[in-house]
Amino acid sequence: MCRAPASAESGRPLELCDELAQPGHRPEILGILATVAACRGDAAACRNHADAALEAAERHGQQWARLIALRACGLLALGQGDLVAAVGLFEQVVAVPLARGLRGPTVVSLPDLVEALVRLGRREEAASQAAGFERRVTDVPDLRVPALVTRCRALVDTGPDAGMAYRQALVHHQGDPDSFVNARTQLLYGEWLRRQGERRSARTELDAALEIFEKYGTAPWAERARGELRASGAVLRSRPQAGLELTEAELRVALLASDGLTDREICGQLYLSPKTVEFHLGRVYRKLGVRGRTELAGRLPGHN
Repeated sequence: MCRAPASAESGRPLELCDELAQPGHRPEILGILATVAACRGDAAACRNHADAALEAAERHGQQWARLIALRACGLLALGQGDLVAAVGLFEQVVAVPLARGLRGPTVVSLPDLVEALVRLGRREEAASQAAGFERRVTDVPDLRVPALVTRCRALVDTGPDAGMAYRQALVHHQGDPDSFVNARTQLLYGEWLRRQGERRSARTELDAALEIFEKYGTAPWAERARGELRASGAVLRSRPQAGLELTEAELRVALLASDGLTDREICGQLYLSPKTVEFHLGRVYRKLGVRGRTELAGRLPGHN
C-alpha cells in the first residue's frame, strides 16, 4: 500500500542504484516513487516515474515492477475521479497471475478495483472481484487482510449490513501502521453514512480521514473528504485552524518559504509539484493565521 509522506530524500535510492552499479533495482524504485506521487496527486511526477519504471521494467524483464507502475497510474486516476481509466489500469494489473502475498501488486490492486467499480455502479463485477480478492488472501499473514476483505464486503453490500461491515473493517485496522489505508476506509464509511442521512456520524469519520490525508499530503483524497464534509453540512471555514500544529510536510515547506525560496525552488528542494506546495502553504497560512511569507517568518522557530 502507499505509505506517505515520502521525504525529500525519496530520490536517494535511485542514486544508490547508480553508485552501486545495481540498475536492476531501478524499475521497482521508480514504481514506488510513482505510487507516492499518485497518492499526493502529483500527476506529472507520477507519470514521469511510471513511464521510466515501465521502460526500465521492459529492459530488465521485470513484470513485477511493471505492475507497480501500472497500479500507480490507476491510483492517480482513482484520486482524480477518472474511474473508467482507473478500472482499466487496475484490470491490467489483477489479470496477471503474479503475487507475493498482500505485497503483490496483482493482489493489492483488487480492493482499489472493487472501489472503482462500485463508484461506477458496476456492482456485480465489483462483487465478483471482492470474492476473488477474499479467496486470494486466505491464510495470508498480513494485518491488513481482515480490514481490506471486510471493506470490500461493505462496498458491494447494498443493504443496511454495509454499515456493520465498515465498522468491523475499522476495528480490524486498529494496530495497522498504514494509517493511509485506514483513512481510506473511514472516507468510504463516511460517504456511506452521508448517503444514509446520518450526517453527524458521517462528519466524525470524514473529519478523522481528512486529518490523516492532510498530514500525509495526499491532496486528492483530502479534497474528496472536504467535498463530502461540505455535502454533510459542515462549514469548513469555521473549523479552528490557528491552534493546530504543522505536519512534517507543512513544516518543511514553511521553513523553506520563510527562508525566501520561491514556490518553484521549494518544488525542486522537496520533489513536490507546484500544486502540492501551494496546498501546504495554504494550510500553513490558515493554521498560523498569517497572510504571507513575511509574517510566516516571525511565527516559526529560529526566525523571530
